[in-house]
Amino acid sequence: MKHIVRILSVLSLLVFLFPVVSSGSTLGKSYILFGINEYDYNYAESSPYAYVNTATYKYQNPPSILDREYGATSAFHLEGKLYSQDRSFPWYGGFILEYGGGIQTYNGGPLDSIIVTAGDTTQVFPQILDNKSNTFTRASFFVGPFFKVGECLVGLNAGILYYNWYRGVESYNESYTWYYLPVGAELQWDLNGRLSVGLDAQYRIMLSGSMQATYDYYSVILGEQTSADQFTLGTRNGFYLGIPIQLQIDRKFGIEWKPWFELRPSGISAPVYDQSSGEGYLEPSSTSYSIGISVSLMLGSFSSLGQTR
Repeated sequence: MKHIVRILSVLSLLVFLFPVVSSGSTLGKSYILFGINEYDYNYAESSPYAYVNTATYKYQNPPSILDREYGATSAFHLEGKLYSQDRSFPWYGGFILEYGGGIQTYNGGPLDSIIVTAGDTTQVFPQILDNKSNTFTRASFFVGPFFKVGECLVGLNAGILYYNWYRGVESYNESYTWYYLPVGAELQWDLNGRLSVGLDAQYRIMLSGSMQATYDYYSVILGEQTSADQFTLGTRNGFYLGIPIQLQIDRKFGIEWKPWFELRPSGISAPVYDQSSGEGYLEPSSTSYSIGISVSLMLGSFSSLGQTR
């Protein structure tokens, strides 16, 4: 998929270098956009040992980071934007649907081994390196007003964002789910009637988050019933910044190239207690960030902003 991104990027450059029959800005015009997203995903889980140390279990040299997960990710996405033509109250709305994944590296321990002492027994947990299959699903809807300032289009928006991360290795899997209230602003400048550059910023207020573990080995292979409690994650807000560059090919087609950055932290969960043993478990706090690039084809009926406004 990385080769496809390179090819589309080169085509975008070629289209920009050569003239077209008709020109006109994509600003303020409705469109459907679909393409591919290539990004590097980085996840770090904080050590929970400071929270669960007891007189029975003692941890020597507890690490600040319990595990990491990182690697290249590929996703397909479909987006749409609708701009109203109501001059008294111009508004716009949109949606984003995305699904993808990849095989990523799991680092299940710190550089030094974790030593756990329980009574007279000492156990060493070495660093674990493995590859894991991850999938990511995202769906977002938003609405808000927009207005023109010179050759710049300004939009303010808010909506709802659903995000799911399914991580697994062999028979053990975890599904993280977050809901956010994204509050954002978009700016887009018309540079020459066919090329525009913008800023897309969102402050994402975390409404809820959860983690659900599944043990397929016991339920599928051994036929035993298993039940894993769902952890409720602590709320921590995130951030997103994209720089969309849109190039109009003709009045029906365009290309968007967008580098972007996303920060998505989660807080430590409340303890969940095992009814049989009485022991408590929790999901540690974590921080994840992604840096990527999307290349997409735009479909719409484009014309200059001056003609429509």
